[in-house]
Amino acid sequence: KLTAAHRNLPFNTWIRVYSLKDKTKQVEVRINDRGPYDFRFTIDLSLAAFENLTDVSKGMVEIKYEIIAKPTEELL
Repeated sequence: KLTAAHRNLPFNTWIRVYSLKDKTKQVEVRINDRGPYDFRFTIDLSLAAFENLTDVSKGMVEIKYEIIAKPTEELL
């Protein structure tokens, strides 16, 4: 699944993540978890999402991201 963890963004927020090394690589992911807890990192991508940006053997990639859809409020 194309998902990611972020410390502050609300769950179900959609973001577009861009690789800074290869500007043609991008992926859209949904925030569904909290983290990463290592403050050197901004987001933690699922394996499927990470594979869209770079070779998995790299372990990490420099990125930028933008919010493309905020979650809608659910009526109770």
